[in-house]
Amino acid sequence: MKTTDYSPLPINALVFDMDGTLVHLHVDWTEVRKEVQALLDMNIDSLWKLAVPPYKEKYLANKEKVDAIFRKYEINADYTPIEEMVQLAKDSPLPINILSNNTEAALKRLAKELGLKPSLIIGRDSVPLPKPHPDGLLIIKQRFSHPLFIGDHPYDMIPAVKTNTAFLSVNLKPENIRRFLLGL
Repeated sequence: MKTTDYSPLPINALVFDMDGTLVHLHVDWTEVRKEVQALLDMNIDSLWKLAVPPYKEKYLANKEKVDAIFRKYEINADYTPIEEMVQLAKDSPLPINILSNNTEAALKRLAKELGLKPSLIIGRDSVPLPKPHPDGLLIIKQRFSHPLFIGDHPYDMIPAVKTNTAFLSVNLKPENIRRFLLGL
């Protein structure tokens, strides 16, 4: 296992969430939620809840259509890079990966436009269930046994906890994340 010589943990890859961690994606999430609610004929107060009961079963039965709604809004959406985090990803001596509830097509476009070269990109439509379900992180752990997952939301922490993966919140300042990675 290749790890950094200076990390206090045996980390051999970084995993970044996208929206809220590397960029602020300018999507009208209220409109996405309304379309998904209409399709599923359910009141959904949060799109994060699609992976959990009682929404999970209807989501899975209509997954392709739901993911198409997300893709429609995300694929050409404007965004604002979170420059310090993008630079942190670019400067990483470790392989970087992206795990996000955005669609894979949107993630590939964003990674390319940001100049990132992730080893793996896993979006909501790459796995049966999106975060907070752990499937996406489990796929990354098949290739990188000890990743560090960096995200902005408590629902990013859930798959990390479920898969025994180190997690850092971007609510910590990027310079503190850098210090943590460098063991300073």
